Amino acid sequence: MKNVFKLFGVIALAAITGFSMAACGGDDDGDVPPENKPVAERWGKWIAPTATATLDYSVADDGVCTIIIGGTAQPNNESDGWGRWKANAQYEYTAKAGKSFIYTFEAWTQSGARVVNFQYCNVEANNIYLEEEISLTTTRRTYTINGKPIAEGSLNHVEFQGADRLGTFYVKILEIKEVGSSSGGGGGSLAGTTWIGEKGDKITFTSGKDVVYDETFLKGITGTYTISGDRVNVNYKGTTFGINYNENWVYSLSGNTLTIVSATGNPNLLQEPRVGYKYTKQQ
Repeated sequence: MKNVFKLFGVIALAAITGFSMAACGGDDDGDVPPENKPVAERWGKWIAPTATATLDYSVADDGVCTIIIGGTAQPNNESDGWGRWKANAQYEYTAKAGKSFIYTFEAWTQSGARVVNFQYCNVEANNIYLEEEISLTTTRRTYTINGKPIAEGSLNHVEFQGADRLGTFYVKILEIKEVGSSSGGGGGSLAGTTWIGEKGDKITFTSGKDVVYDETFLKGITGTYTISGDRVNVNYKGTTFGINYNENWVYSLSGNTLTIVSATGNPNLLQEPRVGYKYTKQQ
């Protein structure tokens, strides 16, 4: 998305309307860290004054946020400034400049499929926006985003942007973890270890951050990894057979066993995600 339009639009509207941040999910409540608030109080919304779409949300006792996009769907093209961002639900967290975070959440739709922008860094003054597109369906899935380092001055929230399509979708935040912050092994290394899957596929951690995946037909699928607590988060990214791939896999680590927790990405070049599929450390 070409967020430069967002920057220009916000500046112009601020000059005309005095632009209130009261609807931005409570970013200016600096006395209480977001992590100390009830889940429902960490959710908020923002709608651009020029938006044709509306957004309402509610948070259930189990932490699931229901997000309803109404009104008229926002055009999402260059002439409209890629307007999906003009109505978004926001969830507060403490964004630390220079630090990377792993964002884990569940998301799905009430009906049909849609694409939502997940934005985790927003510095309008410098036109810095870090985000990823996520594809949602009616199937409740777990998504893991391995974020890039947060820029100085970023707002303290993530955004789920969806103004370009009417309908209802759901989000449940599972964890926002600073890379290396967990005492249970976060930021550790599996360098030099090889793990064999139940069907013979193989994961090799070749250095402090690099990993290679091999199976019968696909060889040398490369990626990088981080460890947070008992979770190993791998981003396989590259090109094979002339096709670009970018997949995020999450494994749980227990002793000499790695177990698949979730897998997201498009295209899915690796073997079909099999939650519960296990790898054993090669001795």
